Amino acid sequence: MALWKQHPKLFARLFKTLCMACIQSDTILAKPLPFLLLTAESFATASIKVFIKMKKLKKVLFIAYYYPPLNRSGSRRPAAFAKYLPVYGWQPLVVTTNWRSSRYSDLDTLHEPVEKAVIGRTRNVSSDFNHPTIFTRMTSVLSGYRFPLPWTSEALKISSSYIKSNEISVILATYPPISNLYIADRLSRRFKIPWVADIRDIAGEHFSPHFLHHISSLRHIRWEKQFLNTSKSICFVAPGSLLNTLSIRLNRDISLIHNGFDPDFFYPASAKTENQFNFVYTGALGRTTNLSIISDSLSHLIKRGVVSPAKISLDFYGTAKHDVMKSFPHPALHQSIRVFPWSSITVTARAQREATVILHASYPGTDGIMTAKIYEYLAANRPILTCPGDDGAVSNLLKETQAGWVCSDVPTTMNIIQRLYQHWENSHFIEYHGIRSRIDQFSYTCLSKKLADFLTRSIET
Repeated sequence: MALWKQHPKLFARLFKTLCMACIQSDTILAKPLPFLLLTAESFATASIKVFIKMKKLKKVLFIAYYYPPLNRSGSRRPAAFAKYLPVYGWQPLVVTTNWRSSRYSDLDTLHEPVEKAVIGRTRNVSSDFNHPTIFTRMTSVLSGYRFPLPWTSEALKISSSYIKSNEISVILATYPPISNLYIADRLSRRFKIPWVADIRDIAGEHFSPHFLHHISSLRHIRWEKQFLNTSKSICFVAPGSLLNTLSIRLNRDISLIHNGFDPDFFYPASAKTENQFNFVYTGALGRTTNLSIISDSLSHLIKRGVVSPAKISLDFYGTAKHDVMKSFPHPALHQSIRVFPWSSITVTARAQREATVILHASYPGTDGIMTAKIYEYLAANRPILTCPGDDGAVSNLLKETQAGWVCSDVPTTMNIIQRLYQHWENSHFIEYHGIRSRIDQFSYTCLSKKLADFLTRSIET
């Protein structure tokens, strides 16, 4: 038997190391293989007739306020693009801020290619994302589209200095915050370099009863139009109503490049038995996150004696305990709740892979508000229970991948949980039926290819 067949994991690791070495030395694969092929199983079937061809990469200046070591959903997308874009002929040059002193700093997110892509960091002017101070709110209002001011002014200086001595093909700005778009617009006008926008969210589409929030949304909508109208191309992260709204606002076509998952962190787990029926929810519980359907369903099942509270656990990562207790007010559930206020990306990814069922909440009545973590959930290879559903992009995604269930009422949710729980009691295992080939299209190794093509088209047209 050939040596590589005897040791497929070793050869897969060596091959991946070779590819990353090429990235670090400004080379690309002449015919790049998706990194999804770099697992032991697919490595044994993939042709290894790949040769390395020296080629100078095109340079993209990447304006990304949110970036590792910040462990937030908004930093994972630019980090993954910075890691994988060189495979497809683009060298990212990232300008960001220094997040090492942030309470959300996580060095596990700072892989070598991610850190090496950074050409400059500004002073850290971050605050508590979930509970901003009055001073922060006032500064935000006064600074307008330049908020936070130290970030904007220093990022402009770093970028301008680099452009003066280096050839840049295109500028890429990810939004939010709005200051990223302002920086890209200023640099583009000054140095006559085309710029493109990667939009993760848009203003005015999240309901709030506060009048000041409404005023702020109107300002941001105006700024969006002002800056995006000068961009060469725009891409958005999810299909549905938000993409359509943005397209109508700007009266132009918007490309779709989904959010996704980095396979270095989020990868399928091996099948295993569980000693406890474990529900897992990762991420903050926002003001509009509604888990009452899950709470009511479990409470009824416990009262009926169908589910034993001693045999289940409800694990929450990255949120405050009082927010969890507000979402799960039933005393019968309290003994099953475990809260981990903040955890590293390594810990949360492992929790997802080891969950019996992963919990997710959509936004009813909307189509296109897709949190980035839904893709990380898909990567974990564990069943997903979405309550409530959105009758739109999230529901369609789960149907397409067959990775879980969408419920919008208590009786349906109770029926699904009861069926899963009874199956688990018999075998201590829940089968997973997600279609891996459909899930893998949301890996950032594949999405980076789409972004590379998007950047190439932007400078060729």
